[in-house]
Amino acid sequence: MIFLIDEKTERQEIDYAWTQERFNEFHGIIHSISSYEDLENGNLREEIFADDSIILFHESFFDNVLNNHPKDSRLIREKLTAFTEKNGNSLVYFSGSKVDRHINGNIAHLPVSVLYQNLEVFLSEVKSENIDLRNLLFGRDFFREEKLLQKIQDSNNAFDSTQLDTAEVTFLALSLEDEIPVSIQESRDETFFTEDKFNHLISDEYLDQRVKEWFNDETFDKIFIPLCFGNVLSDFNGLRLALHIRITDSKNKLTPLFIYSPVEHRDLLNNDFYDVLKTKNIFLISYSREGFLRSLAYRPQKLEDYQLPAELAKINLKVPSNYEDSHSATNEWAIYRWARTLDTSDEAIEKISKRVEGDSYFKYLKTRFPVSSAEIILENTLKIKVNNKPRILLIDDDANKGWYKNLCKIFYDINRFEFSYLEEDFKTLSQDLIIEKGIEKVIKIDADIVLLDFRLHPSDFLQKDISSVTGLKILKRIKKHNPGIQVLIFSATNKIWNLQANQNAGADGFIIKESPENSIDETFTNNAINDLIRNFKEASQMGFLKNVYSDFVEIKNSILIYSSFDKDEIILGEEINSFLDISFELLKRARFDKKYLSYAYIQIYLFLEFLISQDFFLIEGDSVYVINKDQRILVQQRKNKEFERSIKFTNGKYDINKNSLKQEHIKRLDTNFKVSAILIYRLGNSNSSVMNWTRIYTNRNTKAAHYSKENISSKIGIQDILELISFLKYFTSLENVSDKNLLNGLTEKTFEDSLAELSTHPNFKKSK
Repeated sequence: MIFLIDEKTERQEIDYAWTQERFNEFHGIIHSISSYEDLENGNLREEIFADDSIILFHESFFDNVLNNHPKDSRLIREKLTAFTEKNGNSLVYFSGSKVDRHINGNIAHLPVSVLYQNLEVFLSEVKSENIDLRNLLFGRDFFREEKLLQKIQDSNNAFDSTQLDTAEVTFLALSLEDEIPVSIQESRDETFFTEDKFNHLISDEYLDQRVKEWFNDETFDKIFIPLCFGNVLSDFNGLRLALHIRITDSKNKLTPLFIYSPVEHRDLLNNDFYDVLKTKNIFLISYSREGFLRSLAYRPQKLEDYQLPAELAKINLKVPSNYEDSHSATNEWAIYRWARTLDTSDEAIEKISKRVEGDSYFKYLKTRFPVSSAEIILENTLKIKVNNKPRILLIDDDANKGWYKNLCKIFYDINRFEFSYLEEDFKTLSQDLIIEKGIEKVIKIDADIVLLDFRLHPSDFLQKDISSVTGLKILKRIKKHNPGIQVLIFSATNKIWNLQANQNAGADGFIIKESPENSIDETFTNNAINDLIRNFKEASQMGFLKNVYSDFVEIKNSILIYSSFDKDEIILGEEINSFLDISFELLKRARFDKKYLSYAYIQIYLFLEFLISQDFFLIEGDSVYVINKDQRILVQQRKNKEFERSIKFTNGKYDINKNSLKQEHIKRLDTNFKVSAILIYRLGNSNSSVMNWTRIYTNRNTKAAHYSKENISSKIGIQDILELISFLKYFTSLENVSDKNLLNGLTEKTFEDSLAELSTHPNFKKSK
């Protein structure tokens, strides 16, 4: 039997998605204990200390006030260790403060995150009667340590014995005595281990000692360090060492670092310290002679001391797992900072404020990042001037912890916008249900702007596949429903790949929630709030896209209803989609450059020209017909050397007036004539000035065709776009088709008329 002794049940559920339901899947294999009161059960204690038991013990269990024990917690752990060594059961210590994992006989040590990450694999193997603590430490493929070691040894064997020459003074750190069987000219070598190579804890204290020991006396041009060293090669401790070099005062704090690695970048993406590779002058190089030669020849640009803070800002260090609400600690800090700046308060915010003032972790943050008295933002600064009154929805699992109150002051209290949030207990909902509830709310309130958190479900914090994160799935569903709904990602994530994934899925803006390291900048909170307002204004300006998309759908459906079956409906639908999709994409780009409004106008106008070339609107030739349901109205035909028309252009518009064009050929009917004919004979208008067609036609040939950055009055604006789309809706709607002018078309030529016309041709010969 396996006994999990961990008082932090909220951490189990929220941080690691180990709910009671998930534990129940392994009923009879694992027993979860969260309080000292449970341990006092005599029968249970007997089972816990059985010879075949496996105890998973949180080191700080008895340090918790609720589990206060008369004996010192350290002494309890010592007795527990001694019992295990004597009786042969298995014991695993885990803690949020651990960064190392190792196993010695039947006793193992590992970080809490590793335990819960590998717990399901371990339990599944135990269920199959395969009991091996290495599954708990390394997952299903616990042989990867051997594989890494083999890669290192293969790299060693691949080196030849030729010395690597360089004029620079270099430092080479080795993880094994037999590593890199070559020397570098003018280099100093140090080895991490000379004895017990794989039985050494790589703590932060140990690395700090090495940095101070190796890099304080002599200045080096380049430093080479191994990616893999320590008793767990896959911890990739070289990344941690690189960080320690950068944050420890020494003569080599800014020296270029080259981490020689037997694996590739992609194998390191999930490492907590991968971000160090994003900083200047820290390089991951191939563990090969060629890798060293390229690095020795490379001359990186010097890293200056003033650049270091900005470089370190690229590194996202995680909140310690031993904090009660590890993933929400940053969020609570941001809520607290915003509440102070906005001067807001409610019961939830007061609770967070007390934690910030009294909790040891937050005291540490306040010491490391001193917080000056933040000035309250004046209400006048928070007033938002927009042309509409958008409906705003907040989807955030921490909305009722203070975010709704903070945002409500901005959007409702001061600006009186419709503002609501998804009122659900996210902890009780599956990911699918959260998504459905979110979409239902968006549709129910007809939201214009959605403020969306990225991670909304406990499983999101364990996701390696960004596309499986709840917020991203909701974003995709919203954009599928209507891509014109503006979605602003309001989240603590600042990882570039997360932002890129959201952008690719259609996010319209990003507001980063404040994290502790941001607070070193006293203006960060004010800037974040101003950033929210800026993003909101842009989203409000682009809110017209929501109605544009709905109009495009209506236009497409209208066309497909009455389109001729002579043309494959699927092909027609694809052609329509192509025109409208391009138009919509151009309109989206107008957020960044207004010239795209002109491009979109031309594209939508091209779509209109495409429609009037279809035989369910108009048939062209020497004789031109407008189609009205099952009727054909003749609007132009050849008569002798002239063309007879049923409409005439007068005073900037066409109206019903029979006239003749004295020319033998008309190479191409212009758009104005064709649209006007359809407006009159299909839609029953007396002239072509309806629905501002004259202005639309003029705009196409002036504003849209000749974009000017300087002349504002000559630019296409959003109202011009909406006017054109409104015209298209009217133009394509079957409801607007009228038989009012059916009898005002031209009279078809008779056979005799055609024969008489033919007889006037110079090559005509009358038969005898």
